[in-house]
Amino acid sequence: MADLSFNSKRERMQNFKNEEVRLLVDLIVQNWNIIENKTSDAVTWKQKNETWEQITTKFNARRILVTRDKTNLKAKYEAIKKLLKKKVCSDDEEVKNDLKDWEKRLLRMLNLSACGVATTFDGDTPQTPPATAPNDDLNENLSNFIAKLEVESVNISPEHKPEIAVEIHELLTVPKIHSYAENGTWNHWAVTRNKKNSPLRKKRMQKPYSTESINKKYTDLVDERNELVKLQVAVARRELDILNNEEAHKEEMRKLERQRLLKRIEFDAEEHKLRVDLLKKQTSI
Repeated sequence: MADLSFNSKRERMQNFKNEEVRLLVDLIVQNWNIIENKTSDAVTWKQKNETWEQITTKFNARRILVTRDKTNLKAKYEAIKKLLKKKVCSDDEEVKNDLKDWEKRLLRMLNLSACGVATTFDGDTPQTPPATAPNDDLNENLSNFIAKLEVESVNISPEHKPEIAVEIHELLTVPKIHSYAENGTWNHWAVTRNKKNSPLRKKRMQKPYSTESINKKYTDLVDERNELVKLQVAVARRELDILNNEEAHKEEMRKLERQRLLKRIEFDAEEHKLRVDLLKKQTSI
């Protein structure tokens, strides 16, 4: 069992040299639209897999140092991107400026614009929370801003701005509502009482619903229906006439074609007869 587990371990490959990394980045940039395609479907994954196969073939064709497989190249590419993001988001300016040529080229393609926020919970070591809350500075700035606003704000009391005070007083004053409450009729008020006097209800009540009106509407509807049927019959007859005319025209054309063929046969027979007579005369001479 020990031998089997030892043999199943994957052999660690050699580290990438600068020439290999530069070549890998060049090949990836050439196929950038496929490698960095964010679409997730079967067609895209198949296209990515085929592209990585091509990159692996071209990479190993250079024979720089060692032969790399597809998995090794993909893992190296992800490691390059991860290291590049760390460098770009670093607080050390020397690290940011110390980028290799392939890193600068890859940075332009990745277009990194955000480095994220560093987490304070990395690690398993318990930490004592600080005595000062993180938002103390924010609260202090907010208090100063409110105090400054109170000092610089405009006084809108009636002594300084009477017109503003009047407007505020008018807005805050609730207008007196003359309603059923003044007459003491709230107890007898209901929604249905208002609906009875609505214009829509009056209009509906004025509509005639007599038997004569219903019979007249039905008669008009029947007449319109009959007129529609007549129009449909007329259209059908017209279409039938057109079809009959087309058939008659086709039959006439067939007759003319038969006559033309008969004339052609007669002409050919007459021509053949004349040729035979001419040949006989020539042979007799």
